[in-house]
Amino acid sequence: MSNMRKISDINGYVEGNSKWPDFDKKICEEGNVVFTIPKSDNIYDAPIFFNPMMNLNRDLSILFTKNYSEKINRKLRIFEPLAGIGIRAMRMLKEIPESIEEIVISDYNTITNSVSNYNKEKLNFTNNLHIFNRETRSLTLDLAENKYKYDYIDLDPFGSPSPYIDFMWPVLNSKALISVTATDMTALCGVYPMACFRKYGGYPINNQHNHETAIRILLGMVVRSGGRHEKGITPIFSISVDHYAKIFFKIGNGRGRANKSMEQIGFSFTCDNCHEIFYEKIDGEIPKCCGELQKAGPLWIGKLFDKDWCERGLKSLETMKLPSEKRIAKQLLEGINEEDLKGFFQISKLCKKLKISQPSFSDLFSKINDKGFKVIRSQFKDQAIRTNISGRQIVEILKELTEK
Repeated sequence: MSNMRKISDINGYVEGNSKWPDFDKKICEEGNVVFTIPKSDNIYDAPIFFNPMMNLNRDLSILFTKNYSEKINRKLRIFEPLAGIGIRAMRMLKEIPESIEEIVISDYNTITNSVSNYNKEKLNFTNNLHIFNRETRSLTLDLAENKYKYDYIDLDPFGSPSPYIDFMWPVLNSKALISVTATDMTALCGVYPMACFRKYGGYPINNQHNHETAIRILLGMVVRSGGRHEKGITPIFSISVDHYAKIFFKIGNGRGRANKSMEQIGFSFTCDNCHEIFYEKIDGEIPKCCGELQKAGPLWIGKLFDKDWCERGLKSLETMKLPSEKRIAKQLLEGINEEDLKGFFQISKLCKKLKISQPSFSDLFSKINDKGFKVIRSQFKDQAIRTNISGRQIVEILKELTEK
């Protein structure tokens, strides 16, 4: 550490002038932080971009950052490229200061930097929040060249993270935690399949599994990127919610861990008759079913959650008082139960495909339980479930309930 350049000496460091730019002010509050943004009619007309609807995304980052710090019993060094005005970082410093050593944020926009620096001074984060006005990839290479390493990275771009993910690995500590967000869900969910293939290297599918497939394609892209840098990954939490997908995963160094992750890359096959879904490795045999199979991938075919991390997160929620606490609790419960419930079914889409009316979830759950299977609501999409019953049996139950 003593041989590294001071962080403030790296090109693009924002310091000194914390004067408010020439815009009317608006006071906002999220979590425990009160901050100032330019006043505007809507978020897309504003001179800076701040989306209050992403508070769930930021809450999740705070929760897992706290859990990771407790797990390794030390404060974390954090890097958030594409940070906008840095509210996620400022909330971390305010709400979980015991977990944070320092945070580096960046955004390649001078107005955004001015707003960030203004709020940084007002909130008195002068010693442990470092702001850069740099293009993300350029700054990350500079940090790597100066041997800066981080315990947690939150990559949350506007659109696809694929142009940036390859640049993150050199600045991650061994066994670090990283989160990746994608907001181009029309591509990942199969509305624009060639856009998905171009950005993520996987072909999507626009059916009742599409939000599950979107997460798995995103993870597949991350795994292949990590493999190029001899990094393996272990997913700890995944969510498709609102207009974005977000994944958290731990990394492991070495070609062995990278190879082990690559072994979890394969394809999904969905039967267009009984709606059963199969996952096969890259070199696996193509399954057979009662109808034509729709193929998606390459994608991640392994687990989407880590039960221990989700249980720890649920326990932490009791004391943290996050704005999205109730929603997160439901998401964590899905992660805790995922191991036995591999089947994902979006019931509203499935009923539309079958051209039948949708039964109540209480009736559906009772029928599934009566047959000796488990079922829970999925937070990946409204009207979706996770269960260990087959697609063929789900279709039979739906038709039976509709007839009655």
